[in-house]
Amino acid sequence: MKTDSPALCVIGAGPAGLALAMRLAANGQEVTLVDAGGKNVDTTGDDLHGGEVLPAIAAADRTDRQLVGGNLYRANHLMATRFRHPGGSSWRWGARGRPNGPPAVRMVQGAPVDFEARAAFDIPGFPVPAQDILRYQDDVLSFIDLAGHSFDIADYNDGMEEANLPADRFYSKLFHFPKSDTFRKVRTAEAAAHPLIDMRTGLHLVGFERVGHRITAVLFTNDHGEKTRLTPDRIVLSAGGVENSRQLLLGADAGSIPNPHDLLGRYFMDHPHIRLGYLHQADPAELAYYDFQDVRGTPILRGHGIQPSFAESNDMLRFSIDLVGRHPVDGTPTGYAMAAAMDEVRRKNYAGLPRHLARAAMHPLKTLELAKAARGAGVHHTGLGGWSDADARLHSIGVASVESMFEQRPSWDNRIRLGTGTDRYGARQPTLQWSFSQSEVESIRHAAAVTSEAFVAAGLGPLTTMRELGDGVIPRAGTGLHHMGGTRMHSDPTEGVVDENCRMHELDNLYIAGSSVFPTSVGYANPTFTIMQLAYRLADHLSELPTSHIDLTQKAASSQALQRSEHVAPAPLRAGDL
Repeated sequence: MKTDSPALCVIGAGPAGLALAMRLAANGQEVTLVDAGGKNVDTTGDDLHGGEVLPAIAAADRTDRQLVGGNLYRANHLMATRFRHPGGSSWRWGARGRPNGPPAVRMVQGAPVDFEARAAFDIPGFPVPAQDILRYQDDVLSFIDLAGHSFDIADYNDGMEEANLPADRFYSKLFHFPKSDTFRKVRTAEAAAHPLIDMRTGLHLVGFERVGHRITAVLFTNDHGEKTRLTPDRIVLSAGGVENSRQLLLGADAGSIPNPHDLLGRYFMDHPHIRLGYLHQADPAELAYYDFQDVRGTPILRGHGIQPSFAESNDMLRFSIDLVGRHPVDGTPTGYAMAAAMDEVRRKNYAGLPRHLARAAMHPLKTLELAKAARGAGVHHTGLGGWSDADARLHSIGVASVESMFEQRPSWDNRIRLGTGTDRYGARQPTLQWSFSQSEVESIRHAAAVTSEAFVAAGLGPLTTMRELGDGVIPRAGTGLHHMGGTRMHSDPTEGVVDENCRMHELDNLYIAGSSVFPTSVGYANPTFTIMQLAYRLADHLSELPTSHIDLTQKAASSQALQRSEHVAPAPLRAGDL
């Protein structure tokens, strides 16, 4: 077994690990960056990603009586969404402004209110001021090759008109779309070439060793069974929203990771993606403002968010609105029945399939028309634009669907736990438990009514809601694969796994990076931008701590070498970083 003693080891080279390692290096720190993936980037169906998905409401030890059923996830969700390779989840990002455009990811940072506690929904808030996180906006924009940009929608005026929704209820916002290759190729290559970063791939984490309150060693193996033992001064686990919890639970099972309050894996969250309904009276050709657009060379997507003050005064979880041009049949009961039937097949839940097929069969011509459109070219959605562009349109457009992304109330019972299946190394695979709560269901119903009123006021309504089309008590929903929670941040060790600096409460030298530390879902914002802001904040904190492994003379020499290196790209760095 090979043994090395790096000063600082970062486990996982996804967006969090890459941002963390490169920031540390920019601060003059030597970093060993380890990733389980290797040269083979196609790990789809890999047993190291396996696991089962179950509704939390069915768990025998359930305690949260607000849970009401439903599930966002398909049976193969864990297998399909996780990835082993430098670049991490960016290999799964596939948003496209136009059907043939490059794959990208939707990015926006949270608003200050998203980091605050709200007792009405059991939301604890972040134990650090929001500004301590938001101050890294420009650093992250540089990292994703958007230096000089902002999230101020007024900076991206191209003359298109938005719907005049009531300003006391909705505000306008935009998303940026950095390319997937920025992470999985450009930043990964820069990290591998960096003189202060020792990137090691193909090493799978298989265990920890602990003495007292310190992790003394981290154990890895490769696909050939060769072992590596690292004895770093400090460790950062950044293996992903699910894998962070899984690895710590495996360590707790082996006795090397403390879990005194049974918090590991708890309070898992996602952003439910809900279709609120359809606008039949609006002309989709006049709604190009809401399609993916390129404004002076920058791809953006514009939409709306519920005003925080309105949501709070009306006891609602916060949500966003996107508009998508859809096939004319899509906004009919037949279209809903077809979509619901496909959902049942994907989730391998065949009990409700006959009911949906029977409804679709009542209008065979519409059913065939919709099936033909979907089979022939696919349909537009929130991750595939071009519906307002006659040259890029995949099918005929007759209605506009109103898509929404909701924040979630944290629940003790929505969790990751160890299942009965095992991977190739004999380690137990995860079980993901998730169910809707009554708070989400009520907020979704209220949101449909509020949104319908807003579009009527703007002259574009009314909204035909999904409930009118046949949806039941639990809304038809999906997910943006926003895995959050499981190792949540809290100043109280009886309420959270890590402290305000992302260090595990019971351990002196183990830190966690990534969305698993989120104590809230950060409103309805895609988590990647906040993940990277937290990674920068953690890197700066670690850079200020003394270490017993680094010789300061050598550190200074390495920093000078960094400034001279031709491999260091200026984009992720600010003046004064070095």
